[in-house]
Amino acid sequence: MERDGWKCYPHAHSEFTLYLLIMNDNEKSRSFMLGNILLGVALILLLNIGALWEMLGAASMGLWVALAAAGAYFLMSGKDDSPKSP
Repeated sequence: MERDGWKCYPHAHSEFTLYLLIMNDNEKSRSFMLGNILLGVALILLLNIGALWEMLGAASMGLWVALAAAGAYFLMSGKDDSPKSP
């Protein structure tokens, strides 16, 4: 089948689209996992905030806020609201 001088393969487009969907899912999955890891580190830091407060002072609270904010950002950027195609 030719269209405008180009050979068209009916299944090649769908395979390429599937490849792009898989690559996009991997990228979102990495972002989602990074967000979970950062939130986990923020939780561990929060559980030890007393000892860290003695060492770092108010900077420990700033560090916790930064980790929690970065974790929430990456977690939400990895979220996909669009429905998956079959």
